[in-house]
Amino acid sequence: LEKHFLNGKRKMPKVQAHLRHLAADPLPPAPSPAVEASLAAAARAGFLVRGPDGGYRPNCGPDYGLLERLATILAGGWLELYVADLMTANPQRFADVRWSVEAQDKAIGETDVVAVDRESAALHLISCKTSVMGIKPLEHLEALSQRRHDMGGAFAKATLAVFRDPARQADQIRRWGRLLQVDVAFGDEIASRLGPRHP
Repeated sequence: LEKHFLNGKRKMPKVQAHLRHLAADPLPPAPSPAVEASLAAAARAGFLVRGPDGGYRPNCGPDYGLLERLATILAGGWLELYVADLMTANPQRFADVRWSVEAQDKAIGETDVVAVDRESAALHLISCKTSVMGIKPLEHLEALSQRRHDMGGAFAKATLAVFRDPARQADQIRRWGRLLQVDVAFGDEIASRLGPRHP
């Protein structure tokens, strides 16, 4: 995805010729069955279109905003949408679920998912990461804990939802989470902590 959308740059170029190529050219072939399954799911969801050559292309024109949003969703936004969907399917616990919330105070930044937690009558903030690779877990937990307090006050809740369980670091990250009052959920724990409870 980075190779296709960013082409080695930090941000997607806005040059019209480049945008036309992004919209028309297929993404690089999937390097594994898991990636192929992910691309197929994105096509079923309407984000990508599979061509007769078997390649997946963006399901939008050469519009910078649409392509940038698509790249964000494919790279990790899908996890945010999954978490928001889990919480929406759990109305006994969560109300007013919002995705990609930006506080008026720009210093706070964007929060992946925010909802009202009916169990505690408090705001619940969720940060979603596909893995802990590329982030500093302790610093991320500290920032999420501070954001929890800044946005929702002393009784607000926060959860760090990580798709891939970092086997060797998991226990340490959970300990840091407990110290900073951030619940940490890895893999299948995300659904069991935030989704509907089945009898």
